[in-house]
Amino acid sequence: MTARAERRPLPAAVLVALVLGCAALGTWFAVLVNGAKPDWLEDLAVYVGGGQAVTSGEPLYQLVVPPFGYQFTYPPFAALLFIPLSLVGAGALKIAWTFVGVLLLEVVLLLSLRWVRSGPARGHVALAAVVALAAMWLGPVRSTLETGQVNLLLVALVLADFTLLSRSRAMGVGIGLAVAIKLTPGVFLVYLLLTRRFRPALTAVATFLATVLLSLAVLPSDTLKYWGGVFVDADRVAITQHRFQQSLRGVVARVAHSTDTTLVWACLAVVLAVLGLVLAVRLWRRGQDQWGVLVTAGVGLVVSPVSWEHHWVWVVPGLVFLAAAVRTPLGWAGWGVVVAAIALRPYAWAVPRDPAEALRISDPLTQVAASWLPLLAVLVAVALAVRSGVSGPPTGAELPSDSRELRRL
Repeated sequence: MTARAERRPLPAAVLVALVLGCAALGTWFAVLVNGAKPDWLEDLAVYVGGGQAVTSGEPLYQLVVPPFGYQFTYPPFAALLFIPLSLVGAGALKIAWTFVGVLLLEVVLLLSLRWVRSGPARGHVALAAVVALAAMWLGPVRSTLETGQVNLLLVALVLADFTLLSRSRAMGVGIGLAVAIKLTPGVFLVYLLLTRRFRPALTAVATFLATVLLSLAVLPSDTLKYWGGVFVDADRVAITQHRFQQSLRGVVARVAHSTDTTLVWACLAVVLAVLGLVLAVRLWRRGQDQWGVLVTAGVGLVVSPVSWEHHWVWVVPGLVFLAAAVRTPLGWAGWGVVVAAIALRPYAWAVPRDPAEALRISDPLTQVAASWLPLLAVLVAVALAVRSGVSGPPTGAELPSDSRELRRL
C-alpha cells in the first residue's frame, strides 16, 4: 500500500458510523452498569419535572420531584429548554438522554483534541469517538451519565467559544448559553474580561440577558423569584460536607469538622480565585489559552459553594491537554497515575455515606481522599505556575487565542 493511500481520510459515511456506533456502544455499557440502580438518572427527573412545571403552570421553585424530593435549582431559561423532555416517554427518554451524553463526551474530546493537536479533522473525530469509550469510566463522567446531568453540554459550549468561534464575532454565545443553563460557567466571563477580549465578553452578556428577558416574558413570576434570591441559596442543592461535594466549601467543612465555616471558606475562596485568575491570565499572555481556560474552570469549581463530582467533567479536556504536553516515559507514567486516581474516585469509598460521619474524619490520608478533585486542581495549578515562572518572561505582547499557533507549541 502506498503512503498516499495510507494517508487517505476516512470516508464520511464510515466516520459517521464510527461516531454513532461508539456512542451506541457507550450507551449500552452505561445502561448495563446503571440501569438496575434505583437512583439512575435521578437528576434527569428534575429536568423533566421543570419542563412539566412550565407546561402546567406550577411554581417552578416550589417544585419537589419524587421519589428523592429534589428541587429545581437552575435558571428559569433551563426549564424552558427542558420542556421537550416532558413530552417523551420515560423509557425512551432514559436511553436517548444517555446516548446524547456519550455523544457530548465525544464532542468535548474532539474540541479538546483540535485545540492542541495537529492533523486532519477526520482523524480527530475518529480518535475522539474511540477514546470516549475509555473516558466514560472517569469518575466525573461516570457520575454525569449515572445522574443524567448536563455538565458535558456546558463544557462543550465553552470549548466551542474558545476553539470553533475564537476568530468569529459569535465568540461568547456559548458561554452566555452555558451561564443561562447553570451559573457556574460565569467564571469564563471574568476570564474574557481579564484577557481583554471585550467583544466576546459583551456577546456572552448579551446572550445571557436575552435568555433572561425570554424567561421574564414566559415565566415572569419564576424569573423574578429566581433572580430575587433563589440563585444564591446554596442549601437548596447540597449538603456541605457530602462526599461528592468536591468544592473548597466541602473541604473546609470536613477538615474543620463543622459546617459553620462560611467566613473561613469565603476568605480562602477569594484568595484562591485571585491567584488562579492571575495565573490564567499569565498563561494566556504566553499563548497558552487552553491552560488559561482550564485553570479558570478549576477556579470556578474550587471556589463555588457547591461542586458535585459531576461538575468536574473538565478533567476530560484537562487530561487531553496534559497528554499533549507529555514528552517522556516518566511523564506518561505520571499521566497514567492521574487518570487512575480520577477513575478510582477515592472520595466515593473513603468518605462515609452518612453526612454526619463525614464531619468526623480524623485520618489525614482519608481527608486527602475526601477532597481529591479540588486538591488535584490545586496541584495542576501549582505545576503550571512553576512551569510558567521558570520558563522566562513573556516573549511579547498578549497573544490572542489561536488554535493553529497553539498546535505548534
